[in-house]
Amino acid sequence: MVPITWSSVVYTYYGEVTPTFLNVTTPSLTPLGANQLYNSGSIIRDRYLNSTSTQLTLGFPINGLSDPYIINNQLQVWSTGDEYVVASAQAFIQGLYPPVPAPGVGQGMSNSRF
Repeated sequence: MVPITWSSVVYTYYGEVTPTFLNVTTPSLTPLGANQLYNSGSIIRDRYLNSTSTQLTLGFPINGLSDPYIINNQLQVWSTGDEYVVASAQAFIQGLYPPVPAPGVGQGMSNSRF
């Protein structure tokens, strides 16, 4: 019998942020922190969206979940209003659903030049 995954809940923390000194500065997500969350999203993609297994995960795709692009009613992302947490969520989603070219859109400009 093949296992079927019907849903998943992923709870992840924000990535590395800039240090705060005596609450004088507002923390912001560092490039390393964004990369951490992007990689986390990619790992979750390998497990729950792709049917491929990697060294880190076994591929158990969620039944009926869109693979190439986000369908808004299939996914919920919750975050606090803190900028670094929102930026972490965005980086995670970019790893989960990396950008794909729009159908019918070429790589050149409208005048066919690059």
